[in-house]
Amino acid sequence: SNAAMLGRICRGEFEVPSNVSPMCARLISGLLTVDPKHRFTIDRVLADPWINDDIYFSASAYRHPDFLQSEEMHLQACY
Repeated sequence: SNAAMLGRICRGEFEVPSNVSPMCARLISGLLTVDPKHRFTIDRVLADPWINDDIYFSASAYRHPDFLQSEEMHLQACY
């Protein structure tokens, strides 16, 4: 039911699929942490090894001041 699902969301109860790498699972868990004092910050996310070890994605692109204004840069960061 929707109420049960909302309860699981509010309690931070979720399962990461088994085909997700341990590094990615750790990042997902950090992002979905209910307590904001322990949830990953954007700086922590951008420094995460899973983000930085992916050869197709460069977290440094998100630090560029023109990132939000550049569709081309956005597309390059996604591929």
